[in-house]
Amino acid sequence: MAVFRYPPGEHDVVRVDADGYNTCTVSENPEVHSSGLDFVTLHPGENYFICGFAGHCSDEGMRIAVTTE
Repeated sequence: MAVFRYPPGEHDVVRVDADGYNTCTVSENPEVHSSGLDFVTLHPGENYFICGFAGHCSDEGMRIAVTTE
């Protein structure tokens, strides 16, 4: 499990695939968390997350990749 803590309304956490992570794009029907204190289950292998607010991923680098076993 991963915990994301941030000011709600200023950011969010969007689960994306590798392409979404590399290009800072959100697919249709994404898994979005926006409470400011998100407990997110990680899947085995690579897990990719970006901030879905405009410019936060592409301009500010707000993205993270987490590898689990």
